[in-house]
Amino acid sequence: MLTFSAQETLSLLEKSGARVVFTSSISHHLGDAESVTTNLVNPTVSLPDTPLSFTQSLRAFKLYGSTKLMNALTANRLSTIAPSLKVTLVTPGFTATAIGSSDRSPDVFNPMNFLPLTFSPADGAAPLIAAAEPGFDAARAANKMLQPYWIWDGAGAVLGNGMARGVFHNLVQEVLLQKLSPGLWLHEQSEVAKNTELQERLWEWSSEMVK
Repeated sequence: MLTFSAQETLSLLEKSGARVVFTSSISHHLGDAESVTTNLVNPTVSLPDTPLSFTQSLRAFKLYGSTKLMNALTANRLSTIAPSLKVTLVTPGFTATAIGSSDRSPDVFNPMNFLPLTFSPADGAAPLIAAAEPGFDAARAANKMLQPYWIWDGAGAVLGNGMARGVFHNLVQEVLLQKLSPGLWLHEQSEVAKNTELQERLWEWSSEMVK
């Protein structure tokens, strides 16, 4: 069986002219540097088969944002160390699928069945399909995220670049307002996602984990 080092794999990818699409979420605005580097193992301190308290649910919400931030950091790092690759970060938006709801808890109330402003799976897939098209300009999407609805990039100047902005983008603009601006939009990633030092630290940690 052939095996390749990380550098050999990157070299092969670059030579192939591959197009790499990372799926993230507007929730990546919830993450911060501390949440990426510490306390990623069960930060809710929850027990199996035990409902989460309100505080634990907030921690879980932020943890989800941290995992999406890690996707963005990885995408940005890959585009830096393999510049010939066409790397794009996308989000499908708030999409009405059974993932995370009836697939996991079929007897639990699923709010997405009753929210008419959620996207259909086909609408949610549109940014992924567009980013994978040969004609898509990945360079124009550097440090941005391709998404199927508009967000207010100026929110950071008012709400800061952290939890408050993440909650606003996630709950107001995605859950409640996304269908008011359908289409394909390129928006700035969070400031944390653009942190090159954090990108490198996460890349090195991930490389150690998969050895």
